[in-house]
Amino acid sequence: MEKSIKLLKKVLFLTILCLFILFFNQSLVEATSTNTVTINGQELTNEYKYLVNGVRAENGILGIGGCTAQFDSDTGVLTLNGYSGGRIQSGQGDELTIKLIGNNKITENTSYQACGIVNNTNLTITSDSEANLTINVTSSESIVAGIESDYNNTNSDNRIVIGGKANIIVNGTSNSNRAIGIHSNSSVSIIDNASFTATLRGYYNSKTLQCGFEITKPLLINTTGNINLDASYDRAFNWPCNGYGIYSTSTMTLHNVGTMTIKYPTINGGAAWNDDSWTVPEKFAVNEGVVDGNKTMEIHSGSGTVHTLTLESAVNMFGKSTGQYFNGDIINIFGNSNVPGLKFKDWTYSTGLIENNLAENTTYTMPDSNATVTANYTPFASQPKFTRINSSTGNINYTLNGEFIETERRLVKSGETAEDDFSIHHEFLNTPYEISEGTEIHQVPAGNYKVAVKYEDKWYYSDAFTVNYDEQISEDDIIGTNDDGQIPEDNTIISNETLNYEEISEEIITGEISNDNKLPQTGTEEGNKFTKWLTAVIFLGIFWLISMLLIDYKKEKINQSQKGGKHNGSR
Repeated sequence: MEKSIKLLKKVLFLTILCLFILFFNQSLVEATSTNTVTINGQELTNEYKYLVNGVRAENGILGIGGCTAQFDSDTGVLTLNGYSGGRIQSGQGDELTIKLIGNNKITENTSYQACGIVNNTNLTITSDSEANLTINVTSSESIVAGIESDYNNTNSDNRIVIGGKANIIVNGTSNSNRAIGIHSNSSVSIIDNASFTATLRGYYNSKTLQCGFEITKPLLINTTGNINLDASYDRAFNWPCNGYGIYSTSTMTLHNVGTMTIKYPTINGGAAWNDDSWTVPEKFAVNEGVVDGNKTMEIHSGSGTVHTLTLESAVNMFGKSTGQYFNGDIINIFGNSNVPGLKFKDWTYSTGLIENNLAENTTYTMPDSNATVTANYTPFASQPKFTRINSSTGNINYTLNGEFIETERRLVKSGETAEDDFSIHHEFLNTPYEISEGTEIHQVPAGNYKVAVKYEDKWYYSDAFTVNYDEQISEDDIIGTNDDGQIPEDNTIISNETLNYEEISEEIITGEISNDNKLPQTGTEEGNKFTKWLTAVIFLGIFWLISMLLIDYKKEKINQSQKGGKHNGSR
């Protein structure tokens, strides 16, 4: 019987050992992921996780010793730190996350299709801190794209998400085809604090020459970062060359953006986007015009109400005399006078703040209201000055800029205009202009005056000066200031007609991604592996304990049976 018990213990031990081996073998099988990715022509897998000096390796320390990429095959996370090399292409797996650290660069220069990232799965590009990925793509014969996703349009539910603090910069040039920032049959979302810039130079005569986004699925922009799309390059073809910031055959939703700037060709067609039915929500400030020779639209968000700035004899950076801005916006303003012989004098403004009141090109800080700013110009080379001849006569002397050719001159009482009754009777062309004291219609009593000169339909006024027949007044005693261009206290601010933008529905995209959505986790699964191991140990321990108790119970029962047999035999 003892032999039977020992045999039973051995069988149990072997059984537990087999269960232990089977369990952990299964755990290893589950932990071995099939996710792969190709970078710089090297396939990174569970075995070859690192890219060291451009070649895959089994070991490495990211950011040290030429190790610029590390791949976690369990999670599908590719981390780049100082990478500089060829394209990245998704491999096996449903998810690819590219996590950026520092400055990284992808360069593709071929005679065929050139793409920086080729993706056929769900793609996320993110960064925990400020980090860059510059994608330079050039082709002599084919299309170029910074990011190419689902080219064959076979994965209708795939998505591209650019989030975190990632900054993507695409420079694309095709010498015989289209140039695109993101070319995708997957939905595209730019969220969190991410930024995206694309500068494109194409050569094509079909629907698009170049565009920042060319997509067939929903586009969502919900970021505090900036988006800059430059599709303005124009080869001066004899056929229309269409450059678009966004070319979409699906819906577009704009929730938030720091500043979005879109440039497109001035002469040969194109637009900020191709869909005329889509409009910018009213909460954004929108300005457009020509900047550096290119048609440009700027959309930017801010806090509070959108206000209108009206400029007189001046323009903003878009070459316009009106613009939309938020409180605190700093605006470049430029004096603008095409009249020969006029020289810039100063700025006057209803409210707000001018950086340099005497500079023709300066900046203006927008107040929390509509505002008017005027650039003042003068035709006077020297301002008028009264010189006493005797107790009842004197001369008014001044000079005009040589190129300025006026059609009329008038003497004007300070506080009046050249159209008032006094001025109408004091027209003159000669200088010096002799005047005499008195109250007759052609006489000039003592007081403060200005000289007005006219060009076409506009009067230009001098500084104020004093006429005093009793004694000669020094220049330091002359009272009054330049009233030219001053805005009257009761002046009503001129504003643009409020733009009637239709507000776009936030539910336009099914399953849209907001700033609150968390990005895919990029950590390892070490915690899960330890939990599985600990669970197995506990399970096997309990199994061993129960087995030992059963053996002891069986052994005790056999001993009692043997003792009972001996007792009956003795009787």
